[in-house]
Amino acid sequence: MFVGIDLGTSGLRLVAVDGSGLAVATASQTWPVAASEQDPAQWLASLEKLWKPLIRELPGPVLAVSATSTSGTVLPTDCKGRPIASAWLYSDRRGSELGARFGIPAGWGLSRWLWWQLQGSTDCRLTHPSDYLLTALGAKVGWTDHTCALKSGYDPAAGKWSLALAAGVPAAQLPAVVRPGTVVGTLAPEWGLGSGVKLVAGCTDGVAGQIASGALAVGQVCLSLGSTLIFKGVSEAKIASADGAVYSHLHPDGRLWLPGAASACGGAILEKFYPREQWEELNGCAEALNRPTGQTAYPLATPGERFPRSGADFAGGLPDVPTEDPHFYAGLLEGVAFVERLGLERLMALGMPVQGALLCVGGGTHSEVWLRIRAAVLGRELQLPAQVQPALGAAILAAAGVWGVGVAQAAARMVRLDRQILPDAALAAAYEAVYRRFLERWGGAG
Repeated sequence: MFVGIDLGTSGLRLVAVDGSGLAVATASQTWPVAASEQDPAQWLASLEKLWKPLIRELPGPVLAVSATSTSGTVLPTDCKGRPIASAWLYSDRRGSELGARFGIPAGWGLSRWLWWQLQGSTDCRLTHPSDYLLTALGAKVGWTDHTCALKSGYDPAAGKWSLALAAGVPAAQLPAVVRPGTVVGTLAPEWGLGSGVKLVAGCTDGVAGQIASGALAVGQVCLSLGSTLIFKGVSEAKIASADGAVYSHLHPDGRLWLPGAASACGGAILEKFYPREQWEELNGCAEALNRPTGQTAYPLATPGERFPRSGADFAGGLPDVPTEDPHFYAGLLEGVAFVERLGLERLMALGMPVQGALLCVGGGTHSEVWLRIRAAVLGRELQLPAQVQPALGAAILAAAGVWGVGVAQAAARMVRLDRQILPDAALAAAYEAVYRRFLERWGGAG
């Protein structure tokens, strides 16, 4: 068995899988998010609460454990890995003005760490949530992985803390950096699994989700459609946009890169107009319509977009029919698919290769009519993994550490596809003309 831990903003999830990636036990706990900081003791208490019931369900021994957590969240710890203050979430804006002097985005942990320097505490270490949990489980102190380190000022291409040091962070406060999947210790006896259980370095939840999708070879792309739309690919070269909307993580196995971007366009627009309990009925109405609807919407729930358009005040546009008309709902689905295609084309223009089928995850995969619209608009086969969650990505990292293989090789053994959606050729051809009109209206860069 391999255990993956996913520490999110609003809860903790554990999954235990076997060597084929089959989940044999899960456990989770949620909590309200009332502020932009959290008490690490709460995380550890939740882990302790979930741990024993989980391991009691397992049919075999646990070989390794790994963890994933939110990108951009940091906390200060002492020399033994114990927290000395609250953790500051990626949504915390303390230090944003300080970070701006060095070109550091407000959502990066480095901005908050610069603010922490001004509080007068110097005898501390910069730590990420997944590092903290693994250290609490028994891992050695003073390390992190290169995906978590990126937004703390680490340059994965150079293998140095270049930006953090340039911003004035003392080197003694910065952890050593390892690849995700590196063994960093063994589980302490008090966790009840005996000796020899390996603890393996994790990664950010976004990268863990990509690992769980299996999109780890050059040209593979994972599209995550939930409240927002997230693009993640694999390339040989590091890819980034001038405005920072597109940036690249180093691949867990090194050498390759994981370029990605996020759009505010997504399922949040549906919730703005329709309660969830109506979605199934609305999907049926959209299915019965002749498509394309002819609408060219760029549907945003609130103003502000970073990719594939850019603008804090950009509000997009909605279908030009009444909301009670089924064409409005269907037009929203089509609009998100058009934004998805535009985003892929923008990434390809920056040099990201896109080959073969697209791996699709997220709540948007629950709508059959939306999947068929997306396949037709994108003109590609869509493949749906059997299970995609960051905790599974962490479990795959744990397996890679035990097996002594690359993360991509471990994922190939453990990620299974559920089904595929082929594009309807006639519908794809019909959408081409509508998409051209969409580009005329919304294809500008800003």
